[in-house]
Amino acid sequence: MEEGVLQGFDRLEQALDRLSASLKQVEAEKASLAARNGELSALLAEKTAENQRLTEERTKVREKIDFLLSRLGD
Repeated sequence: MEEGVLQGFDRLEQALDRLSASLKQVEAEKASLAARNGELSALLAEKTAENQRLTEERTKVREKIDFLLSRLGD
């Protein structure tokens, strides 16, 4: 009986070791994803700023076109 209990403890210890290794792998993946998320957030901010700049530029060009078209009508 004692040997069966020891074998049971050994199996539990092996299972805990596998779980610990899996947890370390998940934590490493989580850190990697967090870093990638930071990169993507920075890229999104950059593209948002670029989009805003282009929108403002387009608005200015449209205003100039409208002004010139109105002058042609005079």
